[in-house]
Amino acid sequence: MAIWMCRIPIGKPKTVQNIITVTEIVGDTITVFFRFMKSGFMFASELYCRQGKPNSMDTSFHVGNETDYGLIYCFIKSSNCDCETRFCENKCNAQYFSIIKKYDALPLVVNDSFHNCSHINECRITNDIMAIDVNNLSFVCFYIKISTDNMPFIIEPVNLME
Repeated sequence: MAIWMCRIPIGKPKTVQNIITVTEIVGDTITVFFRFMKSGFMFASELYCRQGKPNSMDTSFHVGNETDYGLIYCFIKSSNCDCETRFCENKCNAQYFSIIKKYDALPLVVNDSFHNCSHINECRITNDIMAIDVNNLSFVCFYIKISTDNMPFIIEPVNLME
């Protein structure tokens, strides 16, 4: 029960037969979620459709010791049974993944010794699709395009308290 205080799939899962095959996720049952709550942060996916939805589908995540960025396509639960509730992980050996379209990100260079912009990265989406364990998701980031040159940026939150 304590595991759900940290991570919670939101919404009723949908069973799928042909999920993105490049992920090589194994399990008897694969279900898809469009939102996921982890450590008090709501992560939404690109497939989450609702008017007025939050812009929370861009994320930073860890692979080894490196921080990467990407767009969350969807969330997947892989398990060894057809359990419909979210409190059956122990007997089903459930694992949760985030399917992410990876960004190429380069730190923003500012020629000003008074300002540190280490939380801002220029980015572009790639064709790389990754299955990332939800425990490796860091936090929701902001994806912004500057209208003057249409350059996209991925920005990490500076203050996680407010």
